Amino acid sequence: MANSSIESQIHPTAIIHPEAQLGNRVRVGAYSVIGEGVVLGDECELQEHVSIRGNTILGKGVRVFPFAVIGSEPQHLHYKQEPTLTEIGDRTVIRESVTVHRGTTQGTGKTKIGSDSYLMAYAHVAHDCEIGSHVILCNAVQLAGHVVVED
Repeated sequence: MANSSIESQIHPTAIIHPEAQLGNRVRVGAYSVIGEGVVLGDECELQEHVSIRGNTILGKGVRVFPFAVIGSEPQHLHYKQEPTLTEIGDRTVIRESVTVHRGTTQGTGKTKIGSDSYLMAYAHVAHDCEIGSHVILCNAVQLAGHVVVED
């Protein structure tokens, strides 16, 4: 069952799966979709038209801007609906139209972005990438699968 949490602000047009877990003081904007298996940490802010899918964990204070898609299926020919993960660290900022795909069983099974990172508009982080903390991806940077970017 979706946890509506303390002092959260959920727009009435947002769609939240009953199994999603929401922390305290979460803000979810108009027309955003939060899928099954999603965990939002305390003080996360999802602006309008954000999609969080799959088994995705957002840490405390993550901010996601319009039209970002986090945790969608990887673009991988051998992906067969396995339960893989996406993890975003605390205080990371994900700007407009960023895409982050979840991992594959051919890789680590997880796409991970560390804390205090900043992904600018139109960036793409493919399956099984590992992005460290305090990393900035500039506008339209495209990372292929299995890329590692250190702190």
